[in-house]
Amino acid sequence: FMHAQILAGAERFDEAYQLAVDLIPLVDPEDPNAGAYANFAFQMDMARVSPHLKRPQDLMKQEQYEEALAACRRVLRQYPDHPYVQFVLAQAYLGALDFQAAKNFLRKAAGDREPQNELEKAIVKLLDDVEGNPGAFIINKAIPLMNDGRWREAADKLAKGQQLEPPDPQILFYEAICWANLKD
Repeated sequence: FMHAQILAGAERFDEAYQLAVDLIPLVDPEDPNAGAYANFAFQMDMARVSPHLKRPQDLMKQEQYEEALAACRRVLRQYPDHPYVQFVLAQAYLGALDFQAAKNFLRKAAGDREPQNELEKAIVKLLDDVEGNPGAFIINKAIPLMNDGRWREAADKLAKGQQLEPPDPQILFYEAICWANLKD
């Protein structure tokens, strides 16, 4: 593992990750450092993928979700089964208010195992939020627009609520407010 740490220090994260993954099966489960070795492999896995996701995350901060989705898809081609890539892609779909695609990627990222680390816990929590109250995502995008008097944009966001089953009464309420203000 010292060699893997040296590779990490040189920011050669792909190599550090692969070496750590190759070494883990050789570690005695009774070794008091076994957990630390597994954690190191997880950290290297995140370190090797994170730089590729900076651009999509920056685009999401600017609310450029279509561009973020395209950038995420490029990263996904390089890391097709990586849960962090799938998680960020799901966030981009949520930003674009495409709940079905977001849920699909969150389910794929979560897999059928119990969450073992903070990433997996965040994936499961976001999936629960999307499945439990998708209308909140729409409302959170519409309210700031309404507060700025941007009624048409808010109404367009709220119209995405038509895809929800059952319909969300709060979205319908806010949509009515938008339409009432557009008549003025």
